[in-house]
Amino acid sequence: MPWGCLRPRRRLYGYLLLSAEPVSLDRITSDLEISKSSASVAARLLEQYTLARRHGERGSKRALYEVSEIMRAC
Repeated sequence: MPWGCLRPRRRLYGYLLLSAEPVSLDRITSDLEISKSSASVAARLLEQYTLARRHGERGSKRALYEVSEIMRAC
């Protein structure tokens, strides 16, 4: 991943590394005090680089994000 990327991506990755459980975009935006669009773009890019993983919440359209298993093993 190019680490010259925007600050929200780096912050989100650090946040996900420290999170004990998957988190929603609403919680990410609240905790990191960033816009939902910035959080969404950052999460999609982390997912594209296989640093984060997205999965659904049963009975909801809301996506939850967590660090990918590959990165947790490191």
